[in-house]
Amino acid sequence: MCQDIYSERFDPKFLDDVTDRTNFIYGALNPQTTNVLYVHGSIDPWHALGLIKSENRDRPTIFING
Repeated sequence: MCQDIYSERFDPKFLDDVTDRTNFIYGALNPQTTNVLYVHGSIDPWHALGLIKSENRDRPTIFING
């Protein structure tokens, strides 16, 4: 689908590479942040890709059902 809209460059390998790079830069699901509140909701289709549980008090999470 990405190739249809953008170009042949957006093949699965390219997308994997840029995703890996983004995860490396920003910490994926273990970001090294402090004083950041992560809020997600169950009806948000992207919530599974976000930080929804954290044992770190410096980066609390809130998950809202509904």
